[in-house]
Amino acid sequence: MSWLVIPAVAEGLVALEDAHRLVVAGEIAEVRAVAGLAAAWRVDEDAACAAGERLVRGGADGTPLVGEFLAAEIAPRLGVSGLNDFFRTGSSV
Repeated sequence: MSWLVIPAVAEGLVALEDAHRLVVAGEIAEVRAVAGLAAAWRVDEDAACAAGERLVRGGADGTPLVGEFLAAEIAPRLGVSGLNDFFRTGSSV
């Protein structure tokens, strides 16, 4: 059976595929940026408690500890609120 595809629909489907590729590329770039920030963020573990910054696990067991202030810096830039929403990206660290 052959399907008739109206040219405007075909163009719309191509545009949708292009847009989806952009979304995926953006998600990959976001994960790379979060991972890079987590690797670069330094917390003086001896002074962490004095400064009020805690080290928190950014994902499942085995995930490195990260400074909670990192989440406070990143979360609003991602349009999320708080540690819980931020750590949904924990798979990147």
